[in-house]
Amino acid sequence: MGTSIRIKIYSMIKTTLPSILTVLIPMLFLSCDKTENDNYIAPCGKIINCHACGVDDVGNNLKWLNDLIVTSQNDKTGNYLGRIWYKKYNDQDIIVTDMSLGSGGIAYYCYKCSGENIVIEDLNFYNSLSQSDILWTNICID
Repeated sequence: MGTSIRIKIYSMIKTTLPSILTVLIPMLFLSCDKTENDNYIAPCGKIINCHACGVDDVGNNLKWLNDLIVTSQNDKTGNYLGRIWYKKYNDQDIIVTDMSLGSGGIAYYCYKCSGENIVIEDLNFYNSLSQSDILWTNICID
């Protein structure tokens, strides 16, 4: 009777294993380099709900940041056209924008949670900004 059970188990493995491997192997390769945000595009004109600076929904509830967003919503000059990111840098919450803010050429402005402007000279920091870090954008591409 032991041989009969072994034959049934072997037969079951022989017929179902290829099906299981056909599903599992592609999943393993696809999950190695992919994250759920690889194809994410931040929505235009919508404040992304994010907890930062010790505040829930920082884009709506951090006054100076919300003032900047509201100004960019109503801007007709182009000085407030751009994106706003939230990113950690050296264990500190940083808000970054690429809006010109009337400067005529400064690429990025960085702010502490208090709204104080700071300078970050680390190009790797700016290169690491991604769509998934965006809190707000008014750059709408249809």
